[in-house]
Amino acid sequence: MVALVAATAFASQGVVQDRRVSLAEAQKMAMKAQGDSEFPVVVNDLVLKQLNRYIGTPEGRDFMRKSLLRMQTYRAFIESKIKDYEVPTELLAIPIIESGYQNLEPNNHPGRGAGIWMFIGSTARKFGLRVDDQVDERLNSDLLTDAAMRLLKSDKLLFKDWPLAVLAYNMGEG
Repeated sequence: MVALVAATAFASQGVVQDRRVSLAEAQKMAMKAQGDSEFPVVVNDLVLKQLNRYIGTPEGRDFMRKSLLRMQTYRAFIESKIKDYEVPTELLAIPIIESGYQNLEPNNHPGRGAGIWMFIGSTARKFGLRVDDQVDERLNSDLLTDAAMRLLKSDKLLFKDWPLAVLAYNMGEG
């Protein structure tokens, strides 16, 4: 999945106008991206809309390019955690969507996420991170990545399905 988005973003680098992907083009990309992934690559109207949001416009392509460049700062560490926790490599894509691989502060809004994995305070505390007036360990990408792997693995054990585990990561277990 990360490879699909990255290849498309970089391939369209020189384009200065909107270049929407058609349903047929998206289906061809999905077939190439599927490989032996545990994640089904589904193409429907909602997926096509998001795909075009990220790669069909100059702004979306710029966001993807910058996100993929920032990802390199974290990639080796996250890949080592992915290996340690025996989770799919596709999980590297989550911080692209969550934060654009920016170590974002919460901006003092209750319930707002922080860090590259965009944990809210209650989830961070549940997974052993300190979040209070003096310290916000969500901004420590090493600690946050470890917590994210534990959360995703926990959701996978609960739901017995990676797509549902990722959905629960974003929406909560309910």
